Amino acid sequence: MPTVQGGPKRGAMSGEVPVYQSQVMAPKNPRLVSEDGDFKKISPSHYMHDMSLTTEEKLAETRDMRLPRIVQLLDMSEQTYQKFSDVHMEQPLFQPFPSEIFFQQFEVGKTYEVPLILRNSDKVARLVKVTQEDSPYFKIISPNNIGDKVAPGMPTKFKIQFTPEEDKDYLHELVCVTEREKFMVPVKALSSRAILDFPDKVNFSLCPVKYPTVRSLHVRNVGYRIAKFSLDTETPYQVTPNKGVLNIGDSMQVDVEFKPTKIGDFNCQLIIHYDTGEDVCVELYGAAGDANVRLDKSSVRVENTFISMTNQRTVSIVNRSDIIVSFKWKQFATLDEESQQRSLFYNELATEESTERDRFLEECITDPSLRDKMSLLTRTFMNRQRLVEDDSMIFQNNIFSIEPAEGDIWPHSELEASVIFKPDEARSYNCTVFCDISGRESRLPLRIKGDGIGPKVLLSYDHLDIGNIFINSKHCYEVVLTNKGAIDAIYSLIEKETKFSSCFNFDPAEGIILPDGHQAVRVSFLANILGSFNETFNIVVDGASEYITFNIEGNVIGPTFHFNVPRLKFGNVSYGFKSSRTVRLKSLAEVPISFHLRIPGDGVSEPVSGLADLNRDRLPKDQGHRGLLKEFTVTPRRAVIPPHGEIDIQVDLLSNTLKRYDCLLVVDVEDVGDELLNLPITAKCIVPTVMLNPPVLDYGRVFIRHPYDQRVKLINETELPTKYELVHQVRTDHELCPLFYSSPSAKGIIEAKSFVEMPIIVSANQLEECECTALITLYGNTDLPLEVQLRCFGEGPVLHVTPTDIDWGLTPVLADITRIIRLSNQSLIAAPFTTKMAHPNSAFRVVPDSGVVPPDEYINLEVIANLDDSIPFVDRIYLKVEDNVTNTILLSAQGTGTTIVSDPPITPGLNLGPRFSNRQFEFVFKLTNIGRRHQQLFWMTDGFPIVRMRPKEPSYDPKDIRFQGKSMSNEARTPMFQLHPSRASLDPGDSVDVTLTGFSKDSGLVKEKILCYAIYGKVTGKECIIETEITADFIQPLIELSTRLLHFRVDVTAETELEIMKQDLTVCNVSSLPLIATLKLESPFCIETTDGDTVTVSQKTEMNIGVNESTTYTIFFNPMYKDDLHTRIADNFLSIDYRDHPHVEYVALRGEVFYPNLQLDTSTLNFGCILNDTEVSRYVTLTNNSPMAVQFQWAFTQPDHPIAIYSCGLTFTDKEQTLDISEDSGNKRETTPDIQIPPCIVEDTELVADDSLSLQQEEQQQEDVDNNGVDNGVTQEQP
Repeated sequence: MPTVQGGPKRGAMSGEVPVYQSQVMAPKNPRLVSEDGDFKKISPSHYMHDMSLTTEEKLAETRDMRLPRIVQLLDMSEQTYQKFSDVHMEQPLFQPFPSEIFFQQFEVGKTYEVPLILRNSDKVARLVKVTQEDSPYFKIISPNNIGDKVAPGMPTKFKIQFTPEEDKDYLHELVCVTEREKFMVPVKALSSRAILDFPDKVNFSLCPVKYPTVRSLHVRNVGYRIAKFSLDTETPYQVTPNKGVLNIGDSMQVDVEFKPTKIGDFNCQLIIHYDTGEDVCVELYGAAGDANVRLDKSSVRVENTFISMTNQRTVSIVNRSDIIVSFKWKQFATLDEESQQRSLFYNELATEESTERDRFLEECITDPSLRDKMSLLTRTFMNRQRLVEDDSMIFQNNIFSIEPAEGDIWPHSELEASVIFKPDEARSYNCTVFCDISGRESRLPLRIKGDGIGPKVLLSYDHLDIGNIFINSKHCYEVVLTNKGAIDAIYSLIEKETKFSSCFNFDPAEGIILPDGHQAVRVSFLANILGSFNETFNIVVDGASEYITFNIEGNVIGPTFHFNVPRLKFGNVSYGFKSSRTVRLKSLAEVPISFHLRIPGDGVSEPVSGLADLNRDRLPKDQGHRGLLKEFTVTPRRAVIPPHGEIDIQVDLLSNTLKRYDCLLVVDVEDVGDELLNLPITAKCIVPTVMLNPPVLDYGRVFIRHPYDQRVKLINETELPTKYELVHQVRTDHELCPLFYSSPSAKGIIEAKSFVEMPIIVSANQLEECECTALITLYGNTDLPLEVQLRCFGEGPVLHVTPTDIDWGLTPVLADITRIIRLSNQSLIAAPFTTKMAHPNSAFRVVPDSGVVPPDEYINLEVIANLDDSIPFVDRIYLKVEDNVTNTILLSAQGTGTTIVSDPPITPGLNLGPRFSNRQFEFVFKLTNIGRRHQQLFWMTDGFPIVRMRPKEPSYDPKDIRFQGKSMSNEARTPMFQLHPSRASLDPGDSVDVTLTGFSKDSGLVKEKILCYAIYGKVTGKECIIETEITADFIQPLIELSTRLLHFRVDVTAETELEIMKQDLTVCNVSSLPLIATLKLESPFCIETTDGDTVTVSQKTEMNIGVNESTTYTIFFNPMYKDDLHTRIADNFLSIDYRDHPHVEYVALRGEVFYPNLQLDTSTLNFGCILNDTEVSRYVTLTNNSPMAVQFQWAFTQPDHPIAIYSCGLTFTDKEQTLDISEDSGNKRETTPDIQIPPCIVEDTELVADDSLSLQQEEQQQEDVDNNGVDNGVTQEQP
């Protein structure tokens, strides 16, 4: 331990610090290793050894050092002139050792000390200091030369003192500050540690696969602290317990279990995590192999078995190993296949859950109260998913099963498993099941085969001949089914679709027959068709491989019948009206008869009934052209008469032909013959007679095109009904048809011995008297129709107009001014009207100019005045009413205002927006004379005199004698805005383009009011017609540059290859107008230009940039514009010239190419005459003008004439003599070994950037203050 010797010593901490003579020494030649992210493995024995070391022993065994953590980069220009360093930015200028400072095995109250060595890694001298946060436990002892620079490659030593106050861990950090960065050195004081004596390795040797093997470890806490730890490892290893607490000196048992799932070697680590942060690794090794367990057979054949019955065989599992093995019969060969099947189940559950959730959400839309039940749906699928997770995938099959499905087998024993076979069909079965055994990596396959046997059923006979039977007569037979098998037989009849198959019935058609049992089946036959048959029926038995067939053959034969009357008479029938008669058909047969009734000669087209078109607009014409009509209807047309039965038949006649009928009703028997019986039919079709009352209808005075109605009576005095229809009027021109008529009951039925009143509605189409004849037809009548005379007197609409005179008074020109005219219709019909102005090109118009006034209503007409001159206007409106007289309305108005129109409008104000200053702009607008008179226009600016044509006066010059004693008056001011032409003469309809020009030298918002005066025709007075304010915002072009200086620099060394350098310049337009400018620069700088897809470089390019847009340009610098090796600097600028403004922007360009050049203050050294045995010194100043360190070497060459040196004994040759001192090797190398070189003649040194060095040729040796060979950053080597 260190001892206190007393005496103050200068350090980094304030106050007096005692001096310690510590035995803690840094090891020699530590090694710098790179940091890696891998976990550093520490074995228990190494950890026990490491924790038993003292601070001195810990430092003595430290051989590695690492790069420290840099926390901040500093500006070197604030600390030193040596701004550049060869040390990488990720590496500090000083390398600390040790990289981490440790104090351990310490006692409370004592002081401990560890050195911190900082070695300069740069090639120039650098400063370094060490600081810390205030701490009562740690102190820094700095070296005496703390303010001096440390020479390249040389170390400086700081001492760290630690005084603990209690037995606990201390964490601290030292801040090392160099000229370029700050980096941290951690300081850790480790108190007493718990140490568990785990072995470094645990070897399980060879173990059975998929079987747990346990190694028990007896662990003791040999440290000086309570051990709180946790244990962690990876599969196939497990540790128990995985965490614990162990007092000092106590012990416990730790079990490590090895359970591999595959055959092979397994290396792993058991990680011991202490609560103090240390992690210790125990190496685990184990090998896995298959145990001696097998099946006594690989395949099993089960005897043939009836379906639904069971049979079994046995298979043995033989265990010849020394362990208890467990087995399970599985469906899949590998665990991966089980995982795939389980994943398939999960996907199906997810799909089903998504479907059910979507359906449930749709139901929640209609019933929001169901939202609370969403948790039930989620819980249901979670339970189903849990079932899938807990499923052990034990072998399951509906045909084969194995018992037991799982179990254990003791060492050197065997177990018999039963294979049970239960077929459900008569066919062959095969299956493969896999036995998963602990101790075996792969599952043992077992192939199982078996055949299923179906039931055996026989018929008492398989053929039946029933001979001849009557049609529709029923016959019954019986057949017996016998089960000869050992299991129940389930049979069923297969239905057929043939001509006679539907005539058979089997009872029962299906059933069950017990073993050695019988089943009687009743076969019924009922034929409804004639002919012979031969049918074969198939009976299927469940589980049987073949059908049972049953054949039946025979012949169907059959009977007489008659009507109850010899003839069917209809008498007279009305055209288009149905008449019915009934007849009875009797059967004398023993079997039912199926018959069909028809009337030969009857048509196929449907007849038209007089009642069919009562809801139609038109009565159908005669249907004879469609061919023969089907005028008779027989009900029923088809029927079946029971044996010795009878049936009533109705015959309906709907005649569409005026004639006599003489035809037959015939009977066809199905499957027997046609026209076996007939019945004669007679009838006569006529049209009843109808009379009109009255024959003339007079409607009196009526409004034109308005409906009026009256009624006419139609009288039918016959015994038959008839149908009438008002003939549709063919409406053409109103002059050819002055009266329109119609009826809401244009068609109808007149019953026998009755009458009908038909309304007739008329509408007059012309004024005055109208007359027309209406025609009424009877259905089926081919004679002239009935006539009704119609008469009336037509009148037009009555329309009143208010007002009849409108005066607008004073009215602004070129503006729509509206007045209202009301049109009132006091009639029962609409009043169409049109309007027309009396004068062409009138200043008045009517909206709408035509229309219709509804009956007993009114509408308003808008009369709009749009005057095109300031003169009186008078006009008339002619209002023409259809079918009435024409009305006249008087109009008058007086126009006021101007008729000069601007395009675009410039009143009441014109805002020209932003404009560039120092540049004249133009704005063109058109003035048009819309009026009817000639106008003279002239412009002036408010506040400025009218511009007149007079000689140009000289401009104001204070040096001119004419302006002495005078100041510049306001008359010299001119408006910012000018109008050209300032005068114009416009005829009606003419236009003139006026150009507004603006110019301002200064930026800012400018407003001026311009006035336009007009003189109308030959009138002498003028009138101000336009007054508007012109506004413009004059601005300067404004851009934002990413930089105002582009600095290119390259330091040329021996390894440097010069290349063209480039930088980007971003230009952003912050003006309110787009900018067009030219970018120019000079060599050795150039700019990248783009022409379409071609990219080139040049000294000039165009810039077109929109508002708030940015453009980036690439500027190139060619450092090879000179081919010498001298430092050169190129200063230039990039100019931005605006096309629309004289302002110019500049960007400074600077290109620097630095070579390692030195400058001598003299080129000649003259020593003059020198006395023997004396020394003369001369000084040469070398200046490094480059920003980089320059390594140089002096060499003396032999002059043209030999130098005579007396009393020296040296012989010179004619060759050039050079002495070279290599910086790398540090050894002197002579090119001419026979020449003795005086000391300090040739020397290697380095001159840093922007520094000077004076060399003196003398023989003295310099002493180093620190005995390190370093003085002011220059190294001197002694000869």
